[in-house]
Amino acid sequence: MRVELKKRIFKNDEEEANWWDEHQDALANEFEKAVVSGTLRSSPSLPCNQEGTDPAPDRTK
Repeated sequence: MRVELKKRIFKNDEEEANWWDEHQDALANEFEKAVVSGTLRSSPSLPCNQEGTDPAPDRTK
């Protein structure tokens, strides 16, 4: 099954959690294919989640 990887807008956290749960195997397969083909890359502009830190930007300022 090929998952259409595009930006998704969810109505709420529950809807998003359900989507991830329903598509986890297909997404894992897509990541594995990207690793094998050499197309999986990281972005230095995205924050890393380190234990004890919150990667979400502070939007209150």
